[in-house]
Parts: sequence; structure tokens; C-alpha cells
Amino acid sequence: MRLVPLIVLLNGCSTSMSSISDPNAPLTSSEGIVIGSVLVRVGKTHYATAVSVAPFFLVSAQSIRYSLEGGASRDTRSIMEKPITLERDFLLDVVPGEERVFVTKMPAGAHAFHSLVPKGYEEAAAALGIVFTVTPGRATYIGRIIFDLPEKLPLSKGLPQGSYSLQFTIKVEDAQEATITAIQSANGPYARPVVKDLIQP
Repeated sequence: MRLVPLIVLLNGCSTSMSSISDPNAPLTSSEGIVIGSVLVRVGKTHYATAVSVAPFFLVSAQSIRYSLEGGASRDTRSIMEKPITLERDFLLDVVPGEERVFVTKMPAGAHAFHSLVPKGYEEAAAALGIVFTVTPGRATYIGRIIFDLPEKLPLSKGLPQGSYSLQFTIKVEDAQEATITAIQSANGPYARPVVKDLIQP
């Protein structure tokens, strides 16, 4: 799948977009399109506070780039078989304060956003398990996913590996109209009907 990076404006803020080359191209019976956006905000939460560690172990959340990873989740019918596998066919890089709009073609079926990964501190990736469904032959809007991080994160290389994971709170907003407008501004008319199915964090 070829993604085309674009820069647009959404709600007055700089916003980048990852889009398939032609969002209006025909879909097969085994694929669908997922539309949404991701925003990482720093210092906007009173709940995701950094755990108590010495100040020199704390890293500025604003200085880190993040990636949202996801893909199809395939269960097995028996614990004696191969355990659940996490296929990664979705990867979106995110910069704090910059909303990322995505228009991506994916295989039909159950999918999930598996993890939010702070780049350079991959061992502290946060497990998500946010499930959504890709409907064959249809474009689905799943929402604006907002991750709120504290200003400082316990991610220093001096901490024992695996002792801390990314601290955050999450919420989902319905910004379909603004998102579709941004897509049209970048790609021209978007003719495909869009069904709303907001994810539940």
C-alpha cells in the first residue's frame, strides 16, 4: 500500500496526512477503507501523571516522536495452538501537537491498534488493544484518537529495562466533518460514502 504524505490545516493547526494514492479507487470484496486521525497532546491531562522517579530519569514528552501500530488480530481456537498473533499492517508516525489524518486501505475484518511506541524508547511501548472493524467495500470513519501525556515521562536509559511503560490517557472525538474536509482539501472531491463507527477506547 502506497501512502502519500500531505500537509493540510485542520481546526487551524498544522496537520499531516497519510493517504492512499487514490481514495476514490474501487474496492474489492475483501478490503475496506479506514478514515480517522491521531493527536498526541502534552501537558493536557491531570490524570496521566508521571510516576515518582528522580528528576534526572524523566524525559520531555514533547521532544519524542511516537508511532501508532496496528493490524489484524487473529485468535486461535485452542490455547494448544499458536497464540494470538498481532499483524502489523498499520503504522502511523505522530509528532506531539500535530494531528495526523489517515485514509488507509486495509483487509476486511477485525483489527486493533496494538501499541503506542515512543521512538528511541521502544521498550516502554504502551499496549492498547483498541479494536475496530474494516467493512468490505466500505469507507468507515473511526474518530479522532487523542492521547494525552504528562510533560515528563520516566523513560531514561538509566532505568531498568521494562520497568516503566508510557503513561497516558485516551479519548475519542467525532470530528468526521472536519476530517473529510481536510481530505478533500488535499485530494480533491471525495465521492465515497462514509459510515461512522467510532472506536471505544
